[in-house]
Formats: sequence, C-alpha cells, structure tokens
Amino acid sequence: MEQFSFSQAEGRIRIEAEMLLFEDDGCILIYGGDEPHIGAVAVGGSDLDQKDIAFPGHKETGIVGMFRETILGKGLMRHCVVMCGIHYDDIGPEGIRTVLSLSERMLAEMCLALENRRG
Repeated sequence: MEQFSFSQAEGRIRIEAEMLLFEDDGCILIYGGDEPHIGAVAVGGSDLDQKDIAFPGHKETGIVGMFRETILGKGLMRHCVVMCGIHYDDIGPEGIRTVLSLSERMLAEMCLALENRRG
C-alpha cells in the first residue's frame, strides 16, 4: 500500500486529501473547512458502472465525480473510490468557486503523482 497527502489553500479556504493505493486500485478522501465530513462518494472502475452518491443535503457530487472521471478516464487506476466532505460556514459564491478551483489544482497534482508512479 502507498499513501499520498495533498493540500491546497487560498485565503481562508483550505482543502486536503489523502490517497491510498493498492496496486492499481485507489481510495481518495477529500476534506476541509469548518466541519470536515463525508458528503458524497463516487465509485467506478474498469468493470463497474460509474456511480456518484450524495448524502441528503450535501453537494459534493461534482467534486467526487470530477476526480473519478478524470482518474479513470486517464487510466490511472483500475478501481477508484472518492469521498468528499468540505464545509465552510458562510462561504458564499466566491468561496465555492475557490473550493472548485483548489479541487481542480489538487486533482492535477494527484494525476501527476499517479503518472510518475508508473514511470
């Protein structure tokens, strides 16, 4: 098993992630804010339909889906589970855009780590 940690921040907004790799399979946990939690989960793989699930009242499916689609689409994992829970009190539209931007930067960093791992 291999473990990687990632972090992105801008102003008061900070998100973190842990990625565990088991050969060609992986599990990613993305979290941050005032109340880290699990709000949404995405699963997929080479022999499995893609699925995104949000717990009631949570909106992180866009993030988990983006990570799953990109990582599997690039062939960087065989099976992938992505969990996310980011909550900031009074974040507003600009804060949401920042979270999405930081998520995209983190995803690019993860993809680079996965590509480098393959050599």
